[in-house]
Amino acid sequence: MSTERPNFYLLLELDPSVDDWKVIEQRIQDKQREWSRDRSMGNPKARRKAESSLAQLTDIKTVLSNAETRREEAKEAVRQQQKGKQEKARELDETIAVLKSSGAPCSEDTIRTLVQQLAGAFSADEIRKRLRTAGVPLGDPGSEKARRAPKPMIDKVTAGNVRQNLDHLKLATLYDFLELNPRSSSKALTDRADEIYRENQRLGKTDPDTSARNALAGLCKSLFPNDQEKAKYDNYLAIEVMEQLKPRLELAGADKFIGREELDALVKQARQRGVSAEDALAYIEDHAASRNWGIHRDGSALPAEAFKLCGFCSELAPATASKCPRCGESLEIECPRCGARNPSSNDACQSCGCRTGDAPLVKALLKEGERLALEGDSSGALRSLDKALLYWPGWKPAAEARQRIEARRLERENALAEIETLAQGRKLTSARSALDRFERTHGTAGLDDLRRRLQEGLARAEAAFQDGERQQRAGKAEAALDRYEEALAACADFEPALRAMAASPPPPPTSLEVTPTAAGFRLAWQAPATARSLAFRILRKAGGAPQNLEDGEKLAEVRGTGLDDASVPVGIPWFYAVFSQRGGIPCHQPATGGPHLRTAEVEDLELFAGDGDVTLRWAPPPGCRRIEIWRRQGAAPGRPGEGTALTVAGNSAHDTGLSNGVLYGYRAVAFFADPSRPHGEIVTPGRTATATPVAPPAAVMDLAASRTGKTVLLSWTPVLGATVQLRQSTKLPDYSPGLILPASQADRFGALVPGATGNSAQVTLTGQGRVYFVPLTVASGTAVAGRAAEVTTLDAVTQLKARRTGPHLALTWDWPAGTEETLVAWAHDRHPEDPRQAQGQQARVTRREYERAGCWLLQNVESRPHYISVFAKAPEGDLYAPPARIVETFGQGASVSYRVGVKKSLLRRSVEAAWLELTSSSGDGLILPALVVVGKAHTVPISPRDGEVLLTVDSLRFERGKALLPLPAQSWPGRPYVKLFFQDAAAAREIRLLPAEKERLQIA
Repeated sequence: MSTERPNFYLLLELDPSVDDWKVIEQRIQDKQREWSRDRSMGNPKARRKAESSLAQLTDIKTVLSNAETRREEAKEAVRQQQKGKQEKARELDETIAVLKSSGAPCSEDTIRTLVQQLAGAFSADEIRKRLRTAGVPLGDPGSEKARRAPKPMIDKVTAGNVRQNLDHLKLATLYDFLELNPRSSSKALTDRADEIYRENQRLGKTDPDTSARNALAGLCKSLFPNDQEKAKYDNYLAIEVMEQLKPRLELAGADKFIGREELDALVKQARQRGVSAEDALAYIEDHAASRNWGIHRDGSALPAEAFKLCGFCSELAPATASKCPRCGESLEIECPRCGARNPSSNDACQSCGCRTGDAPLVKALLKEGERLALEGDSSGALRSLDKALLYWPGWKPAAEARQRIEARRLERENALAEIETLAQGRKLTSARSALDRFERTHGTAGLDDLRRRLQEGLARAEAAFQDGERQQRAGKAEAALDRYEEALAACADFEPALRAMAASPPPPPTSLEVTPTAAGFRLAWQAPATARSLAFRILRKAGGAPQNLEDGEKLAEVRGTGLDDASVPVGIPWFYAVFSQRGGIPCHQPATGGPHLRTAEVEDLELFAGDGDVTLRWAPPPGCRRIEIWRRQGAAPGRPGEGTALTVAGNSAHDTGLSNGVLYGYRAVAFFADPSRPHGEIVTPGRTATATPVAPPAAVMDLAASRTGKTVLLSWTPVLGATVQLRQSTKLPDYSPGLILPASQADRFGALVPGATGNSAQVTLTGQGRVYFVPLTVASGTAVAGRAAEVTTLDAVTQLKARRTGPHLALTWDWPAGTEETLVAWAHDRHPEDPRQAQGQQARVTRREYERAGCWLLQNVESRPHYISVFAKAPEGDLYAPPARIVETFGQGASVSYRVGVKKSLLRRSVEAAWLELTSSSGDGLILPALVVVGKAHTVPISPRDGEVLLTVDSLRFERGKALLPLPAQSWPGRPYVKLFFQDAAAAREIRLLPAEKERLQIA
């Protein structure tokens, strides 16, 4: 940047931290109007400044609208501000040294003069503090009637509304109303106000207390939208507290003088009520000045100022204390974001700005979450911890507690689901025992309804059983069985009723018949002769008949006398048993039947017609002994054994010597061993298919795909006498080009691409990832697969940025649509290029993890260059987008300074040669990436587009720390100023190009 012009951030009076172009553009427009007004109406000095500023408007917009040059301009502004501050500080220190040597107190008039002389670099309070530190006594404010500019506060009407409603609720401050610390963030305060209002709306009360709470909630929303507005209420609150202390201040000044001990006591009492020592002293000094009192100030700090303030309970602690004497909390806390140690009384971290003032709230939420977890309220615990992480994202104690509670919640839910399953199965005795164990482990929260249901069911079972016992004693056996069944209907594992029912088992069913159906077997039986209602349990078993209720596979439990078994596996001899049941008690001997064998035809019968041959493939049914294939010309064989038998090899057969163009039919027959006849067989009717041998068409081997955005154009050479289908899939099928298959099986290669012509097709892709296109040449029902074409569409991450935050490095980027995961790779010597190979270190980052924290944090980084690559990953497979790259040098990047060198003729003084002379701070071996040399008449270019491109260079290597870059002769006329830029602006993060002063950049 040229040293001849002002810094544009400072010229616009704009904070260098502002990086939003829309905000900057609005500021430029505002200043343009101000300069235009000064140019026509201002004093001579203002007019000159306005004219100069308006003349630079184009350059201002050019520099600040470009993200790269804007960042450089902001860095320079910060540097100039720091330099100016240092100069002003040195000037102030020299002035203080003179004041100290005089021995006289420093008056308020002198302080105001210093504020003006230092152009506002230091406030009056900052100057007073530096004077006290240097041991310079301050003058008596009362003798000069000194007055400070009042701090901004809320208006009197709002203050009156606040005080009226607080008094009604008998509360002191809005912080007491919100039950939060005065150092809480604006977000925490307004969130709490929202909660109070929503709770009042839910309760629907309209009493005076609720009205006051609603009014205060609304006032909190308007008073705490940001830190600036919150400060107005805090300033008002400080004055309100000092007004309450005014009677004590009057007593201290009764003799028209406030001694050091009295001043210290007043300041300490003010600090205990939440007023800063600075504000308390200012109020006392102003009040003393208004009453013409003297104050004993020797320039040293008061003992009350040295006390530490606890950020949790606002107790004052001795300067040497490390923990609060009242609440026991540490007086220093670790920033959850950067790890820096801060006084607990701070609103925010001094290093990174994290809202450490929310520590009391966040730690209270952590304790609340842990308490709720112990009580068994996992959902409430997780809500508390999620709220804590909302204010302190990624805070390790809360994150770890949340992980533990989430695991415990899942364990609790699984255990509770098992109890519910027992309850739904009416096994209430087992469910009650499991519930007792559950409560000892997980607590009793939310179990009242379940325990009530279990108790009621067990009570009904007990009552029915006792009634059955009375009926049994009275000799009414049938009535007793009714009551026992009623008890078991309420509780299926009620042991007394089970024992009573077991003494009178039901009679068995008879005449079980098993009939084959298309899908399996149909079972039918006869119910025993009894007046009581019975249930029947049907079991299936391989190799022998079931002997009891647990011996075999349970198919169903029915009230009727029939069942269809449509799920019976093929090729296995099965036995069936039907048990009658009454009250869960089975008969002693079931009705049985078997063995029964279910047969099936071959599956996936495929015919591949070739040149004079047909190949058959199939999947044999389970349990079959062998497969026979029969062939007949013109149609399939009408039954097994008709036609010509083919030789079968494994699960395929190859029929050769056929005539092309002639139809051939085939029947595939399965043979099973008959379980009811030794050495007997069961033969299936068979499955048929036809095929016509034909010379297969040529395969497409030159399919080409070109992509523009999401549109893919496919082209190929047409095949004479055949049509070409295109199939699209995200996974390439396992095949070799030239594979011949029936056209009916083309779907195995993916979805059909519609709209294909004789030699081209156009496809619009959706989503991101890898897509394959397979050409199929089709003729007479036969398809030949050609060579596939691959297309990849995956967008890279954008807007990759890095910023330091304490010992960590925070990365931010914009996610491409449809991307849920990235891979971050970094090294110290070069950018990682391949995400599949270990180059440096790597970390996988999910979108959910990133959005929860608002960034991705590389923790505890070394102070050495970090070359970072971020790869977007496709949703499926091992596919990555090209990397987005950034480098963070940590102040260790190379720098290259340069100037223009010129050789002139001795007599005519005309330019004979011109070059750029470059010097590297890194010594030998440095290679600069692609460069562009830009020239501009009258002034130095400020961007690659600000002037004429004189020269481009692919790379430039340094020898012994030096390099020369000749400038072309056609650039010499006009004596332009020359500046060097990287073609890729990102290279400037690694290597700084440092131009010489303006006069040494001209070809002259």
